[in-house]
Amino acid sequence: MWRLARDPQGCRTVQEALENATSEFERQALASELHGHVWTAIQCPYANYVIQKCIGTMKAESAQFIIDEIVRRGPAATCKAARNQYGCRTLQRLLEHCFPQQLQGLVDGLLTDALRLCMHIYGNYVMRHVMEYGQAEQRHRLAMYVREYIVELGSDEKGCAVVAKALSHASRADQKSLAAAVLGSSGLVAAMACMRHGHGASEALLRIVRGEDLEEARRQLCDAALRLESSRFGRSVLACLRQHHSKNGAPLVGKSLSEP
Repeated sequence: MWRLARDPQGCRTVQEALENATSEFERQALASELHGHVWTAIQCPYANYVIQKCIGTMKAESAQFIIDEIVRRGPAATCKAARNQYGCRTLQRLLEHCFPQQLQGLVDGLLTDALRLCMHIYGNYVMRHVMEYGQAEQRHRLAMYVREYIVELGSDEKGCAVVAKALSHASRADQKSLAAAVLGSSGLVAAMACMRHGHGASEALLRIVRGEDLEEARRQLCDAALRLESSRFGRSVLACLRQHHSKNGAPLVGKSLSEP
């Protein structure tokens, strides 16, 4: 099985065997041949799919050997896996399918290098999963990292994706804290609005803020209305702002925003 897992055609055969297995015992027997090879497999362009299939088809408890073989290499290795174009997929599947308590050590390892991972081409996907699937305490810690480095993350295309996820999945208190941090950096909400992933963060912020914070968000976006209207992402944020206005009856500033 290990030989087949590393072969372009063989890995498909192994995945089909795991998919079509009639019992958990049978899947465990197949997966047992991967024991001791996990670290190599998750970085292999073919075997990584087999590991993912194991995670997706077996019970969470049966996938524990995958977690153990990654975590025992230490936090630096866990972060390295998150930065690998194939390894990041395994970590995402683990976060989706395994119990949060199983992943305590793995996620703690990721949080040792949270800032770099949030802005990494592959690592940001893993950190977005941590924010969505992690334990409450871990999501809080990540949200606080995001708040502390909000300017760096909010100015980075990949980092913005993590900001957007935090504004959607962090606790309500952390969402408000993050929104205040964004608005505290003048112009950041408008800058994010013009980015592919950032506009989702700006729209999430508009759904969170109330009162004076909402007024500040509206002011900053209105001040940048011309720039936003020249961007397809910015126009999406302006549409969200208009929709918010129509629901709440709050006045909009700036002629361009008042026009249909």
